Amino acid sequence: GTVAAAHVVEKVTGQRFEDYVRRTWFNPLGMHGADYFNTAQVQSRLTSLYREDGVTPVPYWHFLVRPAGAINASARDMANYLGFLLKRGTFEGSPLLPAEALLSMETPAGSLAARSGMRDGYALASQTLVRGDRSFQGHHGSVVHGRAQLAYLPAEGVGFVFMTNSGSGWASSRIEALLRDYITRDLPKPAAPATATVPAQLLKEYEGWYEPVCPPNQDIAGLWRLMCLTELRPGNNGLWLRNFVGPMRAFNEYTAVTERQYRRPWERAPTLALIPDTGEGPQLQVNLHDHFHVMKRIPAALVWTELAVLLALLLLLSSNLAFPLLWLPLLLLRRKLPAEGLALRLLPLLATLSFLGTAYSLLSAQADPFTRLGTPTAWSLSLFALSLLFGACSVAGLVLALRRWGRPGNPLALWHSRASSLVFTVVTLYLAWWGLLGWRTWA
Repeated sequence: GTVAAAHVVEKVTGQRFEDYVRRTWFNPLGMHGADYFNTAQVQSRLTSLYREDGVTPVPYWHFLVRPAGAINASARDMANYLGFLLKRGTFEGSPLLPAEALLSMETPAGSLAARSGMRDGYALASQTLVRGDRSFQGHHGSVVHGRAQLAYLPAEGVGFVFMTNSGSGWASSRIEALLRDYITRDLPKPAAPATATVPAQLLKEYEGWYEPVCPPNQDIAGLWRLMCLTELRPGNNGLWLRNFVGPMRAFNEYTAVTERQYRRPWERAPTLALIPDTGEGPQLQVNLHDHFHVMKRIPAALVWTELAVLLALLLLLSSNLAFPLLWLPLLLLRRKLPAEGLALRLLPLLATLSFLGTAYSLLSAQADPFTRLGTPTAWSLSLFALSLLFGACSVAGLVLALRRWGRPGNPLALWHSRASSLVFTVVTLYLAWWGLLGWRTWA
């Protein structure tokens, strides 16, 4: 579609598409050094990005998906764009867009929460950023080892934009907080919204456990939903939210702004909405660290079963690393084990090592995920092969444990092997269901 559009523009205007974009989009905004394209001028002005050590540079990679944020621009370019937003569509006295167009760009409209009146959420290349007692407008994003953020208060006429050549989330958050505090230091504190009265029956209808409907990264949707399993409980004219393994491991209190919109005590705008019934059961939308999750209620028994399997998995992975210390000395002392007895012990150990190897491959690849996972590399091939090995050893161990049922042997070793193989097989089925078994990240 982009290539076809470029050909049409070149045919109609008689200009190269890159020149047309620069003349009609960037130059009127004073963004004379900005470009979507990997031109020689861009190459000559690029800032180096660095790995975590702050010394090793990262080669530039050109981001092709332009609507997702592929602008190469300087700080001055982005400052001029920020001025255009603050002046509500005007740059250096020249009106370029009506203020109504900017307001439309800043107003969420597509989500279920937005349709029920909540402003917090994504709009058109812009989103509401609830930061303590203020709601900023803007956007933030990142590439590997680089981050950027633009945020502004339209009514107050102040804002900031910054870019870093480091991928440190901590540094980016700290810079944002300092800039935010600086530009609002002389502004009066906004009043907290009034607290609404909520019928107890309404909150009772939404009580229970929830999972995300559409995780932002579908490749790891199975892992993401486990991280975001969330419990909602009615509170004192509000509600409480928590999950066990994600960003809210403790209960968070939410106060009612309206019957269906809620905020945390330090916020001045709602970040959680109870979605009116759409025929699919209770749903809610909540902002967790600038990710807007639509969540649906699921049976509590399913959640507790999954959490029990996770706990059992952690315990059995640990014990399988320690258990060989008991039976390996027997082999060294030449007390031979039957072949099946030895396999019954080795298969859970191999499954454990392959699972941990899979996790290590995935986590270590995050230092440079596009390079390490986007093509066949040691990381991506290990992730593919070790996850398959984990599944094969798990299922084989369970089959062997069932075949040896009732035969003589060390009861502790037998039951430990059976439990390990059973839990590992359940995990294998879960990973296979979500497409994570034999995951080919380069495909």
